[in-house]
Amino acid sequence: MNRKSSSGTGIFLMEMMVVVFFFIICASICILAFVKADRLSRLASERSQAVCAAESMAEVWKLEGVEGLEQRFRASVEPGDEWNTGTCEVNWNRDWNVPDGEETPVFQGILTSSSDGAGLYTAALSIRRTADSRELFALEVCRYQRP
Repeated sequence: MNRKSSSGTGIFLMEMMVVVFFFIICASICILAFVKADRLSRLASERSQAVCAAESMAEVWKLEGVEGLEQRFRASVEPGDEWNTGTCEVNWNRDWNVPDGEETPVFQGILTSSSDGAGLYTAALSIRRTADSRELFALEVCRYQRP
């Protein structure tokens, strides 16, 4: 009687364990890639909205000055020495709307304007995320007004 002492199931079980381990590693790498892609997509969307918000603030400042930002965006204004100079702070919620009441702002725009005394006004504009103070977009704007 010729009997085999082992049926080969031990080797098969080891091979299956290696294959399952390999698929687990591949799945975890794919999940990490999808999470990173989602994070990058959200950041790109936030930056796109920040560009639009900065352009809107810049255009209002160029046309109406600091008072226009105060009226249209409910900006908190710290006036400077001259007309159309100072620091303005605008807050937005998650949907990029100016928050009503005590809603916590998610994004913040800060415009700091100055004058050279000869009619050239310059404003530095920065849009940030309030949670981590990460700057999403920065813009410098100039406006000339005859003295």
